[in-house]
Amino acid sequence: MLIVKNTPNNTGVSISGDYEDLNELYLALHDIVGEEGEFIGYDSSRIRVLGVCYDLRHAFMGHRSIELVDNGMNEQKMLENSTIVSKKNVYYKVEVLWTEVLFVFMVLNDFIALSGDKLKNRQWDKSVAVTRKFQSMIISELKNILKATTFTRLENCMARNSGYFRYYFTQYIDVLNIRFLKMSKDKKLKNISIMGKRIAEKGDEYQNLKANIIDKAKEYNCHPSELIVSSDYPEEIDW
Repeated sequence: MLIVKNTPNNTGVSISGDYEDLNELYLALHDIVGEEGEFIGYDSSRIRVLGVCYDLRHAFMGHRSIELVDNGMNEQKMLENSTIVSKKNVYYKVEVLWTEVLFVFMVLNDFIALSGDKLKNRQWDKSVAVTRKFQSMIISELKNILKATTFTRLENCMARNSGYFRYYFTQYIDVLNIRFLKMSKDKKLKNISIMGKRIAEKGDEYQNLKANIIDKAKEYNCHPSELIVSSDYPEEIDW
C-alpha cells in the first residue's frame, strides 16, 4: 500500500510502499507526462515530475531508505497454512520537499487533461487512476496537518483549470524550495499553504523572476529553461 506522510520536521512528504507500489506510481507518472516535446509548453514542468520519478526509481532499487512494516501475518496463520514466512514486509521510502510536491500535484492536473486527448476512455486508464490516487493521498495528508480553514484555501488554490501551468517558469520552484528549507520546523508548517498559494497565483514575485529570466535568455542567446536561478540547496536536508 502506498503511503504519503508529512516528514517529522515538516520539510516534505515521505512516499513509501513496497516494490510494486512505487514502481506502479513511477510508471504511471512517466506515462502521464508523455514524451519530450509532446505537450507544448510543458517540458520544464515535465522535468520536475520526472525528478520525482527519479527518486521513486532509486527508492525501489534500494538506494534510499527502507523500513519493515507489519503484514498481518502471525503464528496461527502460518500454522493454518503449514508455512513459515516473515511477519514484516519491506517498504521503500523517499522524501520530496513540500514545495516541490505541491507544484507536481498541481501540474499533474494539466498533464492528465492533456493525456486525455489521446485516450479513448480516460476514466478507465490505469495511469490516470494511479496518479489521481497519489494526488488524493497528498490532499489527505494536507488535510491532516493543516487547520481546516487553511486547508480549504490551499485546496481552492490547487484546483486550477487545465492549461494554467503551460510555459510555467519552474525556476520559481527552486526559489521557493530554498526559502522553505531555511525555515524552522514550526514556520514550515505555517508556510506550506503560503508556498502553495505562491506557486498557484503567479504573483508579482513570479512575474518579476519570469521577466528577468527572459531578459537574461536574450542576453545569453539561450532558451529561458536553460538558465538556473539558484542552486543554493543544502548538502543534507533535515526531513
